[in-house]
Amino acid sequence: MAQMNGSGALGSDGVSMMFFKQCFNVSYVFAQVVLCIINTSLVTGVVPQSWKLAIIQPIYKSTGILTDPSNFRPISLVPCLAKIIERIVHKQLNSHLITNHLFASSQHGFRSQHSTQTALISVTDEILENMDHGSISLLVMLDLSKAFDVIPHDRLLGKLELYGVDTTWFESYLSDHRQKVRTYTQQGTQQLSDPISNPIGVYQGTSLGPLLFNIFTNDLSLYVGNDVTITQYADDTQVQVTGKKRDVAVLVSRMEYALAALLNWFTGNLMKLNADKTKLLVIGSWQMLRNLPPITLRVGGATISESTTAKKPRACIRSSSKFRSSHRPNHETLQWASDRAEPYQT
Repeated sequence: MAQMNGSGALGSDGVSMMFFKQCFNVSYVFAQVVLCIINTSLVTGVVPQSWKLAIIQPIYKSTGILTDPSNFRPISLVPCLAKIIERIVHKQLNSHLITNHLFASSQHGFRSQHSTQTALISVTDEILENMDHGSISLLVMLDLSKAFDVIPHDRLLGKLELYGVDTTWFESYLSDHRQKVRTYTQQGTQQLSDPISNPIGVYQGTSLGPLLFNIFTNDLSLYVGNDVTITQYADDTQVQVTGKKRDVAVLVSRMEYALAALLNWFTGNLMKLNADKTKLLVIGSWQMLRNLPPITLRVGGATISESTTAKKPRACIRSSSKFRSSHRPNHETLQWASDRAEPYQT
């Protein structure tokens, strides 16, 4: 409880976490009641229905027009008891995955001692090392549409079982979720929509949702060959192949083969690749890229053209004198801008 954020936001229970923490700190009896409720849920594997009603707060992404719903990120506000039990389950599940070395090394999002910086170092270190050996790199930044919101629960439960997790509690947690959307009028009056069922996805704004997303995508890097490098930060995925300039046709073929394999994974797991927002960068020294013709890739019937710049959440390509990212006469480098109870059975 002490480590939880004392937010004043109200979930569907009408109680803020700030008020709940104050009650927890001043009343021993209150704390014991909360402990009993949490342990009962974990032991029986049952999540009460009242904990499964989320208030969705649309948060503007800072880009695009305000009247377009796709420019907002849905943040789930859940009841206080749901927040507490999610934090407890997160701690135990994360410990299980770390202790048994089950996390893919390619994933840098929502992990202790990993961040946007470690993802950046992983990408740039390989690029610069290959440049030292006279090689160029093709780097593709994949864009997924609503990745957190489309995860099928049956497949997520199957992957939890694969990692040795008893899914009884998770089956109850994921089932029968409902949500209301909270908006405000220009006068500041709160408006709530009627509740609707939410049978898919993991919930943004919760402590457990990002970890479940990592588990669902944990096997992604296994679907490409050893000559292809995958770097992930949450739902941002970067794919890299490297080789000599004279073998650029082979590099293109390797990249297209890897992207086709990843597209099959996305399709098989009900995720959608947004080809229009997917970027291709060709990176190397000026000498390496001189006279190199423009490169295009074919993926699932779509064409990905070479870009001179690319922006991703928390990542961007910016001008510098270190190395060039395309055949055009300007120099660029990568810069990642930082933001910045009872156990269940395993």
